[in-house]
Amino acid sequence: MVPVNEMVMEGLTLLAIGMGIVFGFLLLLVGALNLMARLVRRFAGEPAPMALAEGAAGVPTDESAVVAAITAAVALYRSRHGA
Repeated sequence: MVPVNEMVMEGLTLLAIGMGIVFGFLLLLVGALNLMARLVRRFAGEPAPMALAEGAAGVPTDESAVVAAITAAVALYRSRHGA
């Protein structure tokens, strides 16, 4: 039979080894992510400007029909459910 002190010490040793391995992996992961972020910033360049949608200038699009349908559905729901 193994003494309790030895079992506790072995458990603490395994705990320290396991936590050290996890901590080391997390440090490695953070370092890799920081390196990748630097590389992306260096080689990606400036993002392209966003183009405006056709409907943004006041030109009616098919979306106006969708908005009208949703508005009518909400009004119908509120009239039936008293909200």
